[in-house]
Amino acid sequence: MRVSTTKSKNAESFYIVQSFRDSKGKNTTKIVKKLGTLDQLMSKLKVDNRDDVMAWAKEQAEIETKNELKVDKTAVLVPLSPVKQIDLDKKRIYHAQCQ
Repeated sequence: MRVSTTKSKNAESFYIVQSFRDSKGKNTTKIVKKLGTLDQLMSKLKVDNRDDVMAWAKEQAEIETKNELKVDKTAVLVPLSPVKQIDLDKKRIYHAQCQ
């Protein structure tokens, strides 16, 4: 996960986003957590510059990444036989994600 910022006319917002591939195979991102605006975070953290806020946001992104890795992901076993032959002229597509 990483930190993303968006700037508008009045504020700069900080988000933790996750990049992944959708079902069609295209890269996309989703917002995992909104951290807040620059002004809100500066007053909350009692810091006076943007770099300190960005450092804190990166730490939060690391924490979110570690928490996601702790989640128990169920393993799926696919039995394969070395003696069974695959039919010709049949299209087979499998999508798998390796860790």
